[in-house]
Amino acid sequence: MALIKCSECGHTVSDKATACPNCGCPLQSDFNTNIDSAQDVEQEPTRSSSKLPAIIISLVVLLLIGAGCVFYYLYQNQVPAEYGPELVKMAEDGNADAQYKLGNCYAKGEGVAQNDNEAFNWYRKAAENGNVDGQEGLGECYLLGRGVNQDYAKGIKWTRMAADKGDATAQYNLSISYLNGWGVEKNASEAFNWRKKAAEQGLAIAQALLGRMYYDGLGTTKDYNEAVKWLQKAVDQGNADGQFFLAYCFYYGQGVNQDKVEAVKLFRKAAEQNLAEAQLDLGYCYRDGEGVAEDHYEAFKWFSKAADNGDADAMFALAVCYENGMGVETDRAAAYGWLQLAAQYGNEKAKEILGVQSHKEAVTGTPYDYLSSRFLTEADLDGKTPSELKVMRNSLFARRGKYFSDQALDQHFRSFDWYKPYRMNVPIDEFTQFERYNIDFIKNAEQR
Repeated sequence: MALIKCSECGHTVSDKATACPNCGCPLQSDFNTNIDSAQDVEQEPTRSSSKLPAIIISLVVLLLIGAGCVFYYLYQNQVPAEYGPELVKMAEDGNADAQYKLGNCYAKGEGVAQNDNEAFNWYRKAAENGNVDGQEGLGECYLLGRGVNQDYAKGIKWTRMAADKGDATAQYNLSISYLNGWGVEKNASEAFNWRKKAAEQGLAIAQALLGRMYYDGLGTTKDYNEAVKWLQKAVDQGNADGQFFLAYCFYYGQGVNQDKVEAVKLFRKAAEQNLAEAQLDLGYCYRDGEGVAEDHYEAFKWFSKAADNGDADAMFALAVCYENGMGVETDRAAAYGWLQLAAQYGNEKAKEILGVQSHKEAVTGTPYDYLSSRFLTEADLDGKTPSELKVMRNSLFARRGKYFSDQALDQHFRSFDWYKPYRMNVPIDEFTQFERYNIDFIKNAEQR
């Protein structure tokens, strides 16, 4: 039992009393009411608090269920990165991304034997399903005739479709088409515009060749500063073409301060990525001591790499190395072999030396044509009299229309229909390297 005070008169009474004995004021109802009210106030928050955890738990459960559904969807629709049964099944089931990736696997021979026909088929399926990458790939197949007969019109159709949707590679390919007139009229300005779109999206090769267009003033105003800007962007991505062209800028001091040492560094970076043009120019730098210490062995090494990559100028450079013993032992047979190969690949100097592309004054179809295409040996002269050697040597002058004051020579050559004399002297620089060598070789034999 406890004592409480009456709220009316302040008299102390027992808490068990129902009314104050002093003033008669009811006590139990007030107290109970106060207690009940207090309990009501205390219990209300308790009821609210008890609902919160349930709400939170419900939300968490819903979030987990949603995340699980999303994860399941993504997992079920995730396209495998590599060739395999899952990728093939998804492609066959019509997944456009899978169809494109499967086409890429066949195009590059990744995880499966390289097959241009299969690559074309899967690119076509992806393209027809609206896949932009597939449209770009299909356009490239038509433009280059990979896995399908070359068809520039169809190539441009699909390439432009992808380019208009913002595909950087398609934009770059479209620029090449405008430069070469593949399915469109040649238009350097259009080529420049499409290449710039691709470059602005960060495509390294587009940045490099956009820089080259600024350098050459092709499709735009020549601007070495802009050229350097875009070439540097390509270099920052490790692009070999960008490294090669920026090296040229440093070598000649165009758009940057001339710095041949920096040029050699950039030539080397591109050469190490197997770019033939860079390998050739790095070889020239070593041969001539430009931006690096002269080293004919290094020059020969880089000329060899470029020649192995099909560079005709490098083949000619190797012929010169073998002829003069630069970085390698002198070997005229090897020199001749590389000279012939250089001519076959289109090197003009090699053609001139071999007589593949004759001087305009020279004639062919004579018994002495071979004097223009190879070095003579002692075996070629064995058994020949001094008079025969003299005729052989002067045949090279006769083929270029020289008059002979020597009556015996004049009479001899006039017996041939091909002999058409019209001048008294033939400049020595009109003769090829083989011819100059053979003239001296025969002359020495005559004097023995």
